[in-house]
Amino acid sequence: MKGKLIHTEHRTSDISEYYFNNSSKLILEVKNLRFNKVREYKYSLEQFSKSNKGTKIEKIIREKVNFSLGNF
Repeated sequence: MKGKLIHTEHRTSDISEYYFNNSSKLILEVKNLRFNKVREYKYSLEQFSKSNKGTKIEKIIREKVNFSLGNF
């Protein structure tokens, strides 16, 4: 199960959809690439923050996950 869609990022090379599964506390990134290729990546919130440290997407996803968890 993917979880709740929390963000969509449109880039010239791909479209990434970010899902948050509240029960497993995992972030699923689904990258829709050219030529109908799809890649999926699963992260814990800590892993995602570490690999995207200081970026705009890290801030957006962290805020939306905290909102989903009720940590306003």
